[in-house]
Amino acid sequence: MISLLPPFISVDKAVGPQLFWLLSIIMLTESVSMLAYASGGKSLRMFLSRGDNIKLMNRIAGSLMIGVGFWLALG
Repeated sequence: MISLLPPFISVDKAVGPQLFWLLSIIMLTESVSMLAYASGGKSLRMFLSRGDNIKLMNRIAGSLMIGVGFWLALG
């Protein structure tokens, strides 16, 4: 079982509290990420509800793809 623990978990100390804090940090980070993802999706839905904004997003995405293509070709 010890080989399955992350390398920063010390086996010399109590493993239970270390795992508790590790899982707490992971759950907090995941919750914040999901909240940001959901609110960003709601804002994007409102932004893209107008037809002109869809054209703008397509132009930005196309320009970025062309830029990355040049960067890859010249790099």
